[in-house]
Amino acid sequence: MMHFCPFLFRHSPAVPEMDFSGTIVELGVASETDPLTTTSELKLKVGDKVFGSVEVPSHIGGGHGTLSEFVVVNMKHCCLAPKGSRMEELAGLPIAGVTAMKLVNTAKAYIGEGGQVLVNGASGGIGSLAVQLVRAMVGESGRVVAVCSGRNTDFVLQQGADEV
Repeated sequence: MMHFCPFLFRHSPAVPEMDFSGTIVELGVASETDPLTTTSELKLKVGDKVFGSVEVPSHIGGGHGTLSEFVVVNMKHCCLAPKGSRMEELAGLPIAGVTAMKLVNTAKAYIGEGGQVLVNGASGGIGSLAVQLVRAMVGESGRVVAVCSGRNTDFVLQQGADEV
């Protein structure tokens, strides 16, 4: 995200990255200027495994990022980690996952059971998630064709593509 924002508008120093996963070590208190979602609303507690993303204004304007040992975020930007999930996999999911879902949902009117879909950039973060999402939408009778570099063929086939 920082690459898209000129240095003039960035906070300095800036901590890179926006997605995170980890364990809650402390819960904060809401302030009048930045009301936090209450713990009772999300049922988060110390020791919970969570993942999420920092807000863009906080990232760009405040220099807050997630490439650090500890991250302070509003609880509404946290999700409980599903049981049995690997934290290192969840750490890259929020932005790529939401983007893939938005792209696929935008095309949802044209994708259905038995349909055919081409996913370009199928081995990247967004593309690999899009392959899995459209595979579920077209079902076993549908066809998912993916475009990626030759070295990523096996990976993309494992994600659900029929042809690479």
